[in-house]
Amino acid sequence: SLMVFVSNGAQDYISNGDFASDTIWTKGTGWTISAGVATATGAISTAISQTATVNLVAGKAYRVTYTITRSYG
Repeated sequence: SLMVFVSNGAQDYISNGDFASDTIWTKGTGWTISAGVATATGAISTAISQTATVNLVAGKAYRVTYTITRSYG
């Protein structure tokens, strides 16, 4: 999941950042969302994204937190 926090507290700027459903996100070819996980399969050269609903302020500090699990075989 992806969350952006402002420096004065934990304010979530990402909608559906926990991937609880397959909504809000624009998924390129090879991306799926299920069971709280966004998954890229195959040789991915596309992105997963969403349109921001809040404007970030230039010069203000933000923290981005995410978890990536990689596997191959």
